[in-house]
Amino acid sequence: MVINTRTLLGVALLGAGACNWASFDDLRDEVWVERVNKPNASRQYGAAVGGLPVTPQTAANAGANLVVMGRAPVSVSTLRYDDAGKHTTSSVINTALLPGLEFDDFPVKPAFTIDPGEHPDFAGKSTNHRFAFGGLTGNLQAGQGFVAIMSGDLLDDSAAPPRILANPGVTDAIATMRPGGLVFADVPGTAGMTGTFANVAELGDMVVGRGTQIDTLLDYADRSRMTVTFPECTQLNTGDFDTASEVGFADITEGTEIEVIVSMGPEDGNQGVATSEIRIYDIADVVKDGSTVATPGPCEAPKETIPVPAWDGGFALLTTKFDPAATQSDLVYSAPSINTVFVRFAGSVDPIAITVPTTGSNFGYALAAGDLDGDGNPELVVGAPRSDVDGTTDSGAVFVYKVDLTNRTFTLVDGVPLSPSSPTASEQFGKSVTIAPWGTSGQNTLVVGAEGKVFVYFRTSLYDDVRAGR
Repeated sequence: MVINTRTLLGVALLGAGACNWASFDDLRDEVWVERVNKPNASRQYGAAVGGLPVTPQTAANAGANLVVMGRAPVSVSTLRYDDAGKHTTSSVINTALLPGLEFDDFPVKPAFTIDPGEHPDFAGKSTNHRFAFGGLTGNLQAGQGFVAIMSGDLLDDSAAPPRILANPGVTDAIATMRPGGLVFADVPGTAGMTGTFANVAELGDMVVGRGTQIDTLLDYADRSRMTVTFPECTQLNTGDFDTASEVGFADITEGTEIEVIVSMGPEDGNQGVATSEIRIYDIADVVKDGSTVATPGPCEAPKETIPVPAWDGGFALLTTKFDPAATQSDLVYSAPSINTVFVRFAGSVDPIAITVPTTGSNFGYALAAGDLDGDGNPELVVGAPRSDVDGTTDSGAVFVYKVDLTNRTFTLVDGVPLSPSSPTASEQFGKSVTIAPWGTSGQNTLVVGAEGKVFVYFRTSLYDDVRAGR
């Protein structure tokens, strides 16, 4: 995919403050963005990026508080911006992340999620800067699937214990399925759950999709719970749909229950399979009393299944409310192999398709939604990391769309996507994207991951400089 870009005149940046302008990548007129290079030896830094929520403890003189993941070796970094736009970086690598875990399989697109809420742990301490990722352990734990829930403040496992997704000592096919999707979830009350699985609503929960399994980590911060006490169910399945890619948790259909949304495709990305699907379950249909990781029972049949005409439907998936006043959420999911993002508005059956008319861009590899221009309505952000910019192969691009709720249409902001002003081959700008809150200003900022670097936008045509006094 070839994209032509415009270049920023350097004089637009003069007098903007004491920042190190050598680290800025001027993308186009009146766009100010800082390029932060990887802080450690981890290759493929920027594999995932997320913005931690603003809290009373972190709000004073704060800007964005970001978490960035790399792989080979696995690394986690935080980029903490103050309100003037200066940042500090902390980073931990591999087994220093989680003592005793040896990472064996950490995919190019890791299962990763940020906790948007605030929950106490069992000691009553607020732990509202949490993130989670999943993979396979190394030989020390026999290659079993795991979920790590970490503190974004301390970069350790003080927020919750790591969960090995298998019965102790088990090494069967279920044990060795790595998570494909994670989502923090507040499972409501004890609906559908009795006895062993009665949860404490304020502690927070998580839903995990891996292979054909759906796991629900209830009260995951409870260190007294054994690994095998969380419920897990097995989806009805065919050979063509045996691997979960992403998971969502929201009320997206008529009714009283919150739904679990799981995207399902072929094992190992078998591109010979022409279709995939999005499955929608009521939460009570996957949290089954008496079903554990040791003896998983069957999930109920999904209440709805959405076919996708590509092998990688739901490669990225999110739920949001493009109309903040709506009761139900909208569902967004992608199929990068056909350069298409699908949006199913609440109350609709047929999704709207957003696409780009060229091949190879991986349009939809990453998705984010959030209010960038301050009008209260989210914009949609789509990463296309294999876009060719000015003839540079796989430099990458990011598409930002405004949403017309009346006509249910999406318009590309400024008519062209964002891309590096000096693109390099295989930079893969847009392989991860997020919209992060900027301190107490009420503004959000756009953050884009690329190969070995992260781009933090202080200003775009959608919003003025987020830094205080600039």
